[in-house]
Amino acid sequence: MSIQIKYNYLEQAYPDMLEGIGMLVQKAKLSGRFDSVQLSEEETEQLQKAKELCELRIIELWENKEQVEFKALCSIYFDIASQLPIQWDSELVIYEQLKLIAFGYLGEHWHFVRQYLKSHSSQFEAIQMGDNWNQRILTISFKAIVHLIRKENWQEISQSVVLINQLRQEQNDFENTFLNQVNEESRPYGAAELVSLYHFAKCVDVLGNYLMEGRPLEPEIELRYHTGIALEYAQKSGNLSLGLLYQFFEAFAVKMVRNTIWYTTRGINNWVTRFNQFVSHREEKGLFELLYPQRESIIEGELLNPAHRAIVVNLPTSSGKTLIAEYRILQALNQFKERGGWVAYVVPTKALVNQIYIQFQKDLSSIGIRIEKASGAIDLDGFEQHLVEDNGNHTDFDILITTYEKMNLLVRQGLGTTTERPLVLTVVDEAHNIEESSRGLNLEFLLSTIKNDCEEANFLLMTPDISNSEDVSRWLAGDRGSVINLELDWWQPNERIVGAIEIEGRARNYDYTLRTLYTDKGTYDIGSTIPLSSVRNSYQTASQAKISKVKIACKVASDVLSLDSPIIVLASNPNETYKIAESLYESVGNDTETDEDVELVIKLVQSELGEDFPLGKYLKRRIAVHSSALPDEIRFLIEDLMSNEKLQVLVATTTIAQGINFPVSAVIMGAYNYPYSGAMPVRDFWNLAGRVGRAGQDSMGWVGIAVKKEADLLEVGNYVRKASDDLHSQLVNAIDNALRHAEEDFDRWLFIDERWSAILQYISHLRRQTQQQDAFLAQLELKLQATFGYNQLSGEKKNFLRDNLRRYVSTLSLADAKRADETGFSSVSVRQMIGRLASSNISPQDWQRNQLFSESNQTMQNLVGIMLNTYEIKKSIQDLNEGGQPLDRTSVARLIIDWVNGKNLASIASRMYPDVETITAIQKATKALYKIVANSATWGLAALQKMPTSGVDWENMSDIEKKKMANLPAYLHYGVNTDEGVLMRKNNVPRSIANRLGELYNASVNGEIFNQPSDAVNSWLSQQPNEIWNNVRPVSSRLSGEDYKRVWEKLNGNL
Repeated sequence: MSIQIKYNYLEQAYPDMLEGIGMLVQKAKLSGRFDSVQLSEEETEQLQKAKELCELRIIELWENKEQVEFKALCSIYFDIASQLPIQWDSELVIYEQLKLIAFGYLGEHWHFVRQYLKSHSSQFEAIQMGDNWNQRILTISFKAIVHLIRKENWQEISQSVVLINQLRQEQNDFENTFLNQVNEESRPYGAAELVSLYHFAKCVDVLGNYLMEGRPLEPEIELRYHTGIALEYAQKSGNLSLGLLYQFFEAFAVKMVRNTIWYTTRGINNWVTRFNQFVSHREEKGLFELLYPQRESIIEGELLNPAHRAIVVNLPTSSGKTLIAEYRILQALNQFKERGGWVAYVVPTKALVNQIYIQFQKDLSSIGIRIEKASGAIDLDGFEQHLVEDNGNHTDFDILITTYEKMNLLVRQGLGTTTERPLVLTVVDEAHNIEESSRGLNLEFLLSTIKNDCEEANFLLMTPDISNSEDVSRWLAGDRGSVINLELDWWQPNERIVGAIEIEGRARNYDYTLRTLYTDKGTYDIGSTIPLSSVRNSYQTASQAKISKVKIACKVASDVLSLDSPIIVLASNPNETYKIAESLYESVGNDTETDEDVELVIKLVQSELGEDFPLGKYLKRRIAVHSSALPDEIRFLIEDLMSNEKLQVLVATTTIAQGINFPVSAVIMGAYNYPYSGAMPVRDFWNLAGRVGRAGQDSMGWVGIAVKKEADLLEVGNYVRKASDDLHSQLVNAIDNALRHAEEDFDRWLFIDERWSAILQYISHLRRQTQQQDAFLAQLELKLQATFGYNQLSGEKKNFLRDNLRRYVSTLSLADAKRADETGFSSVSVRQMIGRLASSNISPQDWQRNQLFSESNQTMQNLVGIMLNTYEIKKSIQDLNEGGQPLDRTSVARLIIDWVNGKNLASIASRMYPDVETITAIQKATKALYKIVANSATWGLAALQKMPTSGVDWENMSDIEKKKMANLPAYLHYGVNTDEGVLMRKNNVPRSIANRLGELYNASVNGEIFNQPSDAVNSWLSQQPNEIWNNVRPVSSRLSGEDYKRVWEKLNGNL
């Protein structure tokens, strides 16, 4: 919703006096961010008048505090007052600032109030106590309130209580002196004023204690009691301003109480209480108050009401959805934990698996919740077999975090489907991915399978924006579905503008400007341009500067670089990230001050990618790149640097929009297209924009999209104004595609459209549940109705799908259906694998580790050849082969063998691409390793092992031998060649030391690595001294043993 809708409440209240005030307030907000935007004296006077009129209207509506108009006006008052000059030496400064604070809170913007207080912390600290006792009480009480709002942790709230106790200690010294200074006639009034101030200070004391401990249990009663007495005695003293201040303070104090975790979740259950006690007392980032969407979700949205089986949470990015999920998880575990119930938290990427796992370990493990993660590989390695043994009945986690695809594989093999260990809640992060073209059906069919197979299952879907959320909730739970939306649709967690970056001027004198664009997402728009930088007597003309959007983005980025305000520059592909980074590197000119975390990443880059890889030199100037052409560990550590504001700029490809989880001050876009797939979906754009100027930052964020000409400006304007469409299943589009090839068979459909693999896998899973084929065919349409997409099809398309699936099922054996469930491949591909393996004559000996990963043995080439002809894997190869030398079975097999046997990326790249420039070769090799080897080939090898013609003698293996065999594909995923190495990599140990460190761990547990509890490895690693880490480091590495341990600690979330 447009931010202007909020300002309309004030304009409509005073149409003759405040016409256009909304645009002026927005301009004032922008003037605090851009020096080039200035308010005239007349505009400042108009804002002052608007503030006064806004206050009058608020007082008129004082008894209707829950009305949307009242909240909007309070928010507007804060917007205006926070931009006007402050008279710090005025006697009324505390009165005016407390009013600003109170109205900010009542306008549901306490996070902006906190931000405001932090940005003026030195001025608030400098307010003089004064010699008068009454002024001293008021000032100290006010400073205590500032601490309560600004709270970084429990200790800062404690400091507030200390200030009030200081007043008690000073009372005897100051009180008599004050009263003696007042003439006898005025003494009763002075005494009354003191009484009122004592009760005011007592209110602050009550508030501080409640924030810290949730006590007294009924703080509002005490607060109203003491403010009532304070108001009574203020009136007796004749100090009307003080009386009005108490009135505002009471409303603020009650609002703060109701925002707290204690008030909002009191009496829900023991797990929630324990969680609240833990998060409020941790040393860093203590949690005391909830953001408006969090409180709204719990109170109005009935997040914790067990009657709601499926809840769709529609909230803006950065609204605190992870905390909302944590409360819902605790409610589910409180209901079902004693019966073996557990929760699945599914995310779209491996990086998010790690992020959420680290967050939950910090938040929930300390209160006794057991958390486990499953790797992003679409197979089960030897250490994950327990997840499906006896349908997972012997697992002991409370929360499992994994990707959509991995969860699909697990549920179809029985995890969560038993009464002993039921899946009771599935949390879906980024649930709008149901409509994603390549993976959407995997997510949709995962939810359909859980709904069908898991009797106790509930659902929590979190997304920034799904307009047809009610359809989704009804699909999952009928009339027990629920949708959470914000009543205040203009509310945003941050302040930002979206605009087009243009060049204005001619010849060699021109300006780079930001033209603000209208959106319906609460962004600021002043209907004009903001100067960003000027160029005079340039070496190139304006026309030459406009040739490239990337050049425009580079120039603007170079002018705003600052460690205080990190930015992202978006590029269209990995190669372009280096070109932009090189340009920015040159513009900075000098290396920045050294930082131990930055130096650590530089050493890792040099060790893994070579001394001359340019990312190392970029980092010295706090510039980094981020794309799929970098190893996972380096990407993660770069994100960590960005999160901790140790970079000036991150140059990234557009795919970062799907996984960004850190705040930035600006995003400058040279491109908003995904490689090979057109414009970034609107939902992804707003997910990225939502991280700009996140809650807690002290300035407005901005998104600038480079344009070259008027047509570009029109296109960009339409793009950012475009509303998110209804969520549509990819089943609809897959059927449309198949209709264009209606006479072809399933082999052809799979070849042209990978989505058919997900459809056929889902049908195979359903087929396994009905022994008799005739019975299944009779129930087919009923089964299809359990999906989201089937109900979006027309009658004609339903008939087409049903008829073709009946044809498919008529030739589907239960054995092939079972293999499809176990592998994640369609039964069509399964049958092809079986046939091709049969003609390859692979023996049990060929599967021995030393044979399989030897260049002198042709087995890996043969297996890769089969994979490359499998429909589901072909697509990933085709994407990588775009515009380059095709990867054949020989080159992929060599890549696998080098990777597994421990060669570093630089040497692998030089061997794979000997005639290609070093940077490009490393990028190409990295993409090939992480997309083909670590994902597709791992998946394919795991599937081939399970085929009856594979040559693997499963029947005569012991349980340990089976787990060792299942680990062979994991060697590809992690780039190691031992089981111990796999175990280390699963626990975030860097690849170059995983094998050797794993040997030491294996010796410490007497070879019983498959029988250790999930947290045993982390415990062992954390206890190892630097000497052990030093002993396992490669001789040629730039990293010391201590460095390697720090890398592991960062990857593991310990630092």
